[in-house]
Amino acid sequence: MPFYYEARQRALQRMEELIPHALEGDTPLAAALEQGRYIEGLEWYLPLFGDTAGWISDLLPPSAASAVWEPDRVAVALADARKTAHKDYGDLEEPDGWLSPDHILPPPERLNRILSGRSGIDLPVVGTDPGKGLRTGARPIPRVAGDIDRLREELSNLAEEGLRTTILVEDEGQRHRLSDLLEPVDADPLIVLGQLAGGFVWPDAGLAVWPDHEMFQRPRRRRPVPLAGTVAIQSYRSLSPGDLVVHVDHGIGRYEGLRTLEVDGVHAELLELTYAGGDRLLVPVDQMDRVQRHVGGDRETPPRLNTLGSPTWERTKERTRTDLLEMARELARTYAAREVVSGTAYPSDDILMEELEASFPYTETADQARAVEEVKRVLESERLMDRLICGDVGYGKTEVAIRAALKVIEGGQQVAVLVPTTLLAQQHLETFRIRLGSFPVRIEMLSRFRTPAQQRRILEGLARAEIDLVIGTHRLLSKDVTFASLGLLVVDEEHRFGVNAHTAHGTARHS
Repeated sequence: MPFYYEARQRALQRMEELIPHALEGDTPLAAALEQGRYIEGLEWYLPLFGDTAGWISDLLPPSAASAVWEPDRVAVALADARKTAHKDYGDLEEPDGWLSPDHILPPPERLNRILSGRSGIDLPVVGTDPGKGLRTGARPIPRVAGDIDRLREELSNLAEEGLRTTILVEDEGQRHRLSDLLEPVDADPLIVLGQLAGGFVWPDAGLAVWPDHEMFQRPRRRRPVPLAGTVAIQSYRSLSPGDLVVHVDHGIGRYEGLRTLEVDGVHAELLELTYAGGDRLLVPVDQMDRVQRHVGGDRETPPRLNTLGSPTWERTKERTRTDLLEMARELARTYAAREVVSGTAYPSDDILMEELEASFPYTETADQARAVEEVKRVLESERLMDRLICGDVGYGKTEVAIRAALKVIEGGQQVAVLVPTTLLAQQHLETFRIRLGSFPVRIEMLSRFRTPAQQRRILEGLARAEIDLVIGTHRLLSKDVTFASLGLLVVDEEHRFGVNAHTAHGTARHS
């Protein structure tokens, strides 16, 4: 039996004892089982997967020595962690479904036993008394803030000390990008896959370790780790009573909850859906792939429920097929016409693009990486682009636009980003300035947050090609806004502008 299956079964058995409602509500455990992967925070359920919590000290033989770096600070950190955990647990509106910190954190006296029960070495960062402490001679890694020339210089300085620096990166793509950025460099650093919270230089040990996130002053990347042997699952727990759903064969209904039905001594779980006239439909859980959450329409005017047995739903599906076919024909005609019109071919990726991609604080998802590459390839060709980028909040659509914008600006043209609200315009301004702050790109915002004098200055800058990228609301569509050479228009949340549904948000266009 696979290890992960045994661990899962053990966790399910211990739930009843420790947290009977562990799968209810918004908890890391429920999310992990829902998505079939590791979720940050899942470690707070560790006692469910074993009879006792395991500590590093338990793995050491009695004769082993322990080295504790700054034991006083360790004790304070553990006390603070315990205090914070209990506060967070106490602040939960619904603590059911969460494991108490007392089941997870080591008791306060455990550290004292480790320190008193074993021979140890105290390694303070700065020894106040040479007779009591051991000085390591280690120092922090230099700060370069994403400056590649400064990075090369610091690597050379370390090489002169007789150190070959090891650079830790978190994926193969980052390793290749850094290799290109640092080529050529006399220091010849070793670039390997790995993670470390902070880098250090330790001449006496011949070590210089430099995590890439410190080079670019960004947080460590966090990425989900799939659980072995699992796949993403869909669950009725993602539905709440009252949600509108669509059954492939019967149309729009309302989810009422989960029901258990006994037939010939066998219990079956079924989803209960209600339709117009009070008709009821029971759907076995193993057929829930035929049921989807309803995501269209308007909240103020929700769609009408279908009637079971009525031909209305079949006519709706037939009309939809006809409309989709006509839309496909229209798109085919549009793209055929666009194929014969030439646009601007922008330059291929260079060191600036590699620096921008290397400074991205997260690991790209497969879909995000594909979207970036497809957009860049079209921009590098002479084809016109009218591209749709769809994704939920937090899926990285803005990063796709940022990389496309840099390519267009490097090609000598301007970029406009159209957003529906002044608040979103301000948020995008901050994001674009953070991501492009170290590049020779001038970014401005045009909205009601700007005074008349500021707006006039921005308009003049756009007309004179002094501004490379402008972010704005409907104000960008005013007649007095002219560009010296507009190469890319990014429309964010296009559905909020009241345009046709088939041109959903995230469209990017270039000429």
